[in-house]
Amino acid sequence: RTWLKELVEKLLFLARHDKKTLKLRPERFDIREVLDEAIKETEIITCAHTVRTGKLDHAEVNADRGALKQALRILVDNAVKYTPEGGVITIACEAGQDNVAFSVTDSGVGISGSELSAIFDRFYRADAARSGETPGHGLGLSILKIIVLSHGGKVRVRSTVGKGSTFTILLPRVG
Repeated sequence: RTWLKELVEKLLFLARHDKKTLKLRPERFDIREVLDEAIKETEIITCAHTVRTGKLDHAEVNADRGALKQALRILVDNAVKYTPEGGVITIACEAGQDNVAFSVTDSGVGISGSELSAIFDRFYRADAARSGETPGHGLGLSILKIIVLSHGGKVRVRSTVGKGSTFTILLPRVG
């Protein structure tokens, strides 16, 4: 996909959200199915990184499968972008009593504490990305946040500059 086409799709997503016309199609499914697909795709798109899996629990969610896959893809794309060659990307999923937590961890550049509060803002790009070497529009994480919040979920970020980041999505569990 071209850079411009990708930008237009992201802007349309945000416009639909802003106009309250964003339509999610929730269905009940095992989140592990989406994670398994994401793991396979990640192994295909990056041969420069080691792709690992952590704990991979099964858990039923009531969610829009396509939107969750998009959220996971945003996290994986960022992990690939901000992790130097030879780094490790880990995808995991842990089922709790009431929710399910799935995460993408990388051994990349990390995010400074001062930037963490802004990374979900539209068009925001961290210092590491502003150099122009890392492609992107600064819209991925704002879209991710919309997707997660519209599913009644939360996003958590832990990051250490020079060591990497973990993005965790918490969603309500069904059944």
